Amino acid sequence: MELRLRTRRDRVRATERALMAVDILFKTAGGNSLKRGNPIERAWRDAHAGSVHVANDVERALAMYGKGAFGIPVEDNLV
Repeated sequence: MELRLRTRRDRVRATERALMAVDILFKTAGGNSLKRGNPIERAWRDAHAGSVHVANDVERALAMYGKGAFGIPVEDNLV
């Protein structure tokens, strides 16, 4: 269980960091990145769509990790 909780924590943190990187790329690319069909626009859209999936809920994952770290039972289907 400890490994599963740590893996879940690391996965949501990686998602956060990847989302930040895509946002930086999008801002740096300028106005052309807004056009439909642009690979940067597609990457930005896909990254943000994935970030709202229940498995990428940062607060939930970190709360579960914290509970596990303090020995509180974790009852969640996503672990």
